[in-house]
Amino acid sequence: MKGQTDVALVAQESEVKRLLELDTVPWYKRKNLRKLYLCLIPAVLGVEMTSGYDGSILNGLQAVKPWLDYFDNPGGALLGLITAAFSIGAVVAIPFVPYTNDRIGRKHSITIGSSIIVLGVILQTAAVNIEMFLVSRLILGIGIPFCISGASQLIAELTHPRHTSVINGLFNESWYAGAIIAAG
Repeated sequence: MKGQTDVALVAQESEVKRLLELDTVPWYKRKNLRKLYLCLIPAVLGVEMTSGYDGSILNGLQAVKPWLDYFDNPGGALLGLITAAFSIGAVVAIPFVPYTNDRIGRKHSITIGSSIIVLGVILQTAAVNIEMFLVSRLILGIGIPFCISGASQLIAELTHPRHTSVINGLFNESWYAGAIIAAG
């Protein structure tokens, strides 16, 4: 039975490859692909951009005197903990991400992650002390894996097979675009 399954898979892959080779119309001449990419690219690239933006902003804040004065000049290990809180939050969330993606879907996983991030942003903006700022960083970190995992899977599932690697590459590189935008 396994041999028959392998033969069927090879036949399917060969057929897909053959059809892709016959498809010579560029994506921008296809209304359906233009619409898809018009919606998909900003949505999924924005996910990784927010991560890059956040990282760059946090590093920049640590050099801003009013921020340092407001939080009583945190230094050393506390600054390290503030920076690491984002990653700690992400590690805490990772065990739940695959189940969320599989059970409720990629779009809903991105929505959940984005909602958690919005909560973190509100807390971070309203932070009156360093502890509240630290908790907000942890919450931001909890939200980001839901978004990144869901968005990268959504790209792979929705893009045309010929464009998947390019769009995935843009997704990964958009982190740097966010960091550059934040750096001003």
